[in-house]
This record gives sequence, C-alpha cells and structure tokens, in this order.
Amino acid sequence: MGFINNRLSPDPAQITGFTIMCLISVVTTVVATYFGYTRAHYRAQLATRLFFPIFVCFMSAITNLILATPINEDDGSFWIKIFYVLHAARAPMMLLTTFELCYVVHKRRSVKFCCILFDNRGHRVSNNIISCILRNSIWALSSLMFITGIAVDLGLLTHQGPSFEDDEMGVTGFLEFAEEGGEKREGAFAALIPWLVVSICNIYLTLTLWK
Repeated sequence: MGFINNRLSPDPAQITGFTIMCLISVVTTVVATYFGYTRAHYRAQLATRLFFPIFVCFMSAITNLILATPINEDDGSFWIKIFYVLHAARAPMMLLTTFELCYVVHKRRSVKFCCILFDNRGHRVSNNIISCILRNSIWALSSLMFITGIAVDLGLLTHQGPSFEDDEMGVTGFLEFAEEGGEKREGAFAALIPWLVVSICNIYLTLTLWK
C-alpha cells in the first residue's frame, strides 16, 4: 500500500543510520517542545508550539524507527494506516512552521512579507484583501499537500492507472527519479510533490529573511 512494504529489509549499515537519525529526531522533538512552550513568541504560534514538534520531529523519529525494523503492513494494519495519515502531515506541517516563523519575524519588524502588509505596531492590515488571502493561502496549499500525501501513502492513486502502480512509490528520491527520467512513473512523482513544494517554498521564505 505504501512505502513500508515498498522496500527491502534494511542491512546493518542502514539500521545503524536509521537508528542514529531516529535518536537525533527524538532529541529534536524534546528541544522543539521546550522552546515551543518556553519562548513567548513561539508559544503564540500553533505551528511552532504543536505542529513542528509532533508532526515533523516526532514523526521523523517514528519513520526512521520503522525503516530500521523489518516491520510490514501485516503487523497491525489499522495502526499502519494511522501512521500513514500522520506521516503525510510532515511536509505540510514543515511548510506551515517555516511560514509562521517568517511571518512572526516580519510582523515584529513591521515590514512587508509576501505582499502581506503590517502597520507600525506590527498588526496585519486587515482591510487589505490581498494580505488576507495570502495569509491564509499557505494553509490551503498545506491542505492540498496533506491530501496528496495521504493519497500516496494509502495507495489511493493506484486506481488512476497502471503508471501509478509503482513498487517504489514513496521510497524513490529526487536524484533517482531524475536519473531514471521519470517516464511512466506518475506515482513516484506524486510522492515527491509535497517535498518539492516544501523545498521551493522554504528556499524563498529563507531568502525573505535576508532582505
């Protein structure tokens, strides 16, 4: 159904690597939770207080733990489906976190951010319809990414045609996809779309901080 079955059993080197990444993700979860609840400007943002520690850091730890073990979808299919749903939230929650952090920085400086205007007191100009639309557009984009991730992880796209029945859907990276030309691999590309969007948006949002 998803990337858990679409993989080979991990070798010792992979187990070591995934275990190390799992431990790093656990430490990151603790640190992110601490800062999310002890720093006032982080605590005021739902994305940094809740979404990032749970859906990004903690789910990264669970993902690496699963990849380091020979678990398959037959080992409790209900919980595997729950995992797939939460796993699909990683990319959109990372995008939301980056956007909200950049939003707070520009708001505190009272400077323009992605066409969103702030007054001298750091309040968004609410009567500007463009600012209102752009402020909420990131949530709409994240919702589409979340839906795409669920469709890929739960194998819902396989009904669209044989090109979506890809054994490596969810485990193929950008480099491998590019090297193979991506011909007739719509399923693998669909799995990469959320992270492609995150990469492009995060690069742009990071550049806005240098202005």
